[in-house]
Amino acid sequence: MRFVPLFAFAALGLCACEMSVYSSAGVSASPPSSSPPEPSPLAGWSIEGHAQRAYLAELDPEVTREGHPTIRFHPTEETGGAYATFMTSLDAKPFRGRRAHAYVWVRTQGVTARGDAWLRAQATDSPSDGPGLATSIVRLASNAEFTRYELFVDVPVDAATLQLGLGIGGPGMLWMDGVKIEAQ
Repeated sequence: MRFVPLFAFAALGLCACEMSVYSSAGVSASPPSSSPPEPSPLAGWSIEGHAQRAYLAELDPEVTREGHPTIRFHPTEETGGAYATFMTSLDAKPFRGRRAHAYVWVRTQGVTARGDAWLRAQATDSPSDGPGLATSIVRLASNAEFTRYELFVDVPVDAATLQLGLGIGGPGMLWMDGVKIEAQ
């Protein structure tokens, strides 16, 4: 199977069963405000959730993995524990009836409340913040150097999208890199 950067999929509107994305392809986002959220540092990725305006995803050239910048996701103000996620959504068609395998390299610092990585299959009528048709969630360590987290979901034949995200609810920072999603 070949690897194609996720940002190329978003730009071309293509889908595949396997892809790889590295965060070095993107531009830095600005701090949240009362206006609509700023563009994501990765095409096809966005900040979602009840507290999305209190969080920022940005290119971090100071924290590198395998020689390239990573994406840092963190709150920019007190959130009161409110959760937000940095996520992407893909067409589920290439994954239907198969097992989706995703992994992401994540570094954490000061995550004292909820911190997780998740993969889910959604139907067209699934709630935007619910478990959907099938979900895999892993809890992130409070403080850790880059760790590879793996997720698996059996994708139902009626799935419309496959979504992958990193979330945090409260203080702390996450860095991500080396995301891969494949159908097995």
